[in-house]
Amino acid sequence: MKYIKLLPSIIFPIIAICIFIISGCNKTVSIPTENAKFVLSDTMRKMISLDTVKMVPLKNEVSLTGQVDFDADKVEKIFPQVSGHTVSVSVQLGDHVQQSQTLAVIKSTDVAGFASDLIAAKSHVLLAQKNLNAARDMYKAGLASQIDFMNAQQDSELAASQYQKAKEVLKINNAGSGSDYVVKSPISGYIVEKKINPGIDIRSDAGDNIFTISDMKDVWVWANVYEADIPKVQQGYPVQVNILAYPDKTFYGKIDKLSEMLDPVSKSLRARISIDNPDNFLRPQMFANVSVSNQKGEALYIPTSALIMLNGKQYVVVYKNTANVRNQEVDVLNTVGDKTYIKGGLQPGDVIVSKNQLLIFNQLLNN
Repeated sequence: MKYIKLLPSIIFPIIAICIFIISGCNKTVSIPTENAKFVLSDTMRKMISLDTVKMVPLKNEVSLTGQVDFDADKVEKIFPQVSGHTVSVSVQLGDHVQQSQTLAVIKSTDVAGFASDLIAAKSHVLLAQKNLNAARDMYKAGLASQIDFMNAQQDSELAASQYQKAKEVLKINNAGSGSDYVVKSPISGYIVEKKINPGIDIRSDAGDNIFTISDMKDVWVWANVYEADIPKVQQGYPVQVNILAYPDKTFYGKIDKLSEMLDPVSKSLRARISIDNPDNFLRPQMFANVSVSNQKGEALYIPTSALIMLNGKQYVVVYKNTANVRNQEVDVLNTVGDKTYIKGGLQPGDVIVSKNQLLIFNQLLNN
């Protein structure tokens, strides 16, 4: 009985000691439940570039293909006025010519006939003037009637008129000496089409031009607009044109005309673009890449280089300071070259990482 009474006083202290030891052991082996917060290092900060999210006019662009052509409003096609045999051609395709410069000489029986008519008309003028002088003297002397004098005067005026007409015919036909028909340039510009060579017989009724001259200071680009792109292309929209020959140059113009009907072969509309060409870089038949742009409202803008694609979604890295960096999913509205327009996920004034952002993105995923 003595030992039974001492048992509680011995057991309770032992139990208290065990509880204390166990609790102390638990504190020693505890593991934190959260990882350390990500902080951008000074080295990484020097490696990145930052851009600010801005609200800008939304540009909608569509890419088309086309071909450079003459400005038909500033092109002169030269048709032969007479038939004949080509004696000489003094210019070649691509040559620059001045207004009134001789392009070719054609021997023509028509011109020979015009020259003969001029000589005859001149003889009639001299004869009619001589008869008029005689009729005037006789009328003053009372040897001729007033009617005789008036008839002589009328014959002189008619002869002068016929002579003037013969001179104009020769001038219109650029007649030279004898039977030469001289083809001259009506404007200054470039020979962009040539269908005549020495030794060729020319017919005025053939209906074909022998030269085409363009000043080339303005050209047209004809672009093909397919059905899906028709709503995005309207008259007056600005365009940028690039050609293979000069990949580093961009030419600017605007759409000044749209065809009303689809081409039955290509199933596309034709858009005509007017472009200034002061340095003659653009030449007919060159292939052209055409970008048509227009503005529709406003949208958030970021550089396309800032985007990160993962599992079909797009993200950016938002930066506030080195200790506050986060990944942010964005809703892309449209991407045009190096510009991307955002409709969700960001606010104007947000700062994003646009260079080496993938390194930070992966660290934030694994952190």
